[in-house]
Amino acid sequence: MELEGLQPNSVTWTSLLSSHARCGFYDETLELFKLMRTRGVEISAEALAVVLSVCSDMVDVDRGSEIHGYVVKGGYEDYLFVKNALIGGYGKHEHLRDAHKVFFEMKARNLVSWNALISAYAESGLCDEAYALFMKMEKLDSYLLVRPNVISWSAVICGFASKGRCEESLEHFRQMQLCRVITNCVTISSVLSVCAELAALNLGRELHGYAIRTQMDDNILVGNGLINMYMKCGGFKEGHLVFDDIKGRDIISWNSLIGGYGIHGLGERSLRTFDEMLEAGMKPDNVSFVAVLSACIAAMLDYWMQVAAFSIGWPVNLG
Repeated sequence: MELEGLQPNSVTWTSLLSSHARCGFYDETLELFKLMRTRGVEISAEALAVVLSVCSDMVDVDRGSEIHGYVVKGGYEDYLFVKNALIGGYGKHEHLRDAHKVFFEMKARNLVSWNALISAYAESGLCDEAYALFMKMEKLDSYLLVRPNVISWSAVICGFASKGRCEESLEHFRQMQLCRVITNCVTISSVLSVCAELAALNLGRELHGYAIRTQMDDNILVGNGLINMYMKCGGFKEGHLVFDDIKGRDIISWNSLIGGYGIHGLGERSLRTFDEMLEAGMKPDNVSFVAVLSACIAAMLDYWMQVAAFSIGWPVNLG
């Protein structure tokens, strides 16, 4: 474009920033933003929102704070989507005080604003605070305009599930269904993890049927959730069927199989699956090694317990 004598404007630069951000080239996005400023190109609110979203996915939170300063100096604080991006960025880095401050200083808030802060609390493990904010949103006078959606509900459900408060997570899921809010892949995956922890095989099967009807079973997040649920609940055949049907299975898919066999004391099958994973060209991670080592230990303990039982005359099978 430049070679043909055309001068890139703010829209051109914003598109360039956005394309790099979507491809996960975060450092390159920030370098382009720096170059954009060096060349004196007018910075748009849309460009700032893109850069803030990139900063939220990076480890270095100082960059997000630096962009926040630029937002204030440039007079972009009245742009709702910029403020929402700031909340999301601070939330992902668990800087909840900053996220909270930005939220409550906003002159106007929309559903994205509320969801960003609810998600920030939930992802930081503060599920009670997330739910309190959720309830506050439900009671707003502008109920018809700002109403909890699937993202709001999923954040709360995931928050309670991640803290091991499984019964409460399931109760919120039931409430979500009563409110006729359509679930998404994140919701289903979270509830499947709860089913796995509670060994609620029947509910897990119901969710599997729902996933098939809504064509969510092709999603890798849901697929891995199903494998994990079936294996932990002892449904090995069903877990394997889901595993075999997954297109583009990842390390989590394999780890769910290996770990599932391991927790049920099936060390040999766990090891065999580990070997199959290596043969398939999948590189094991630390979870894989912990799972297979745990399976070996469990199998050895089971064997020696049988030996001990045999030595005192109890009927056992040492085969």
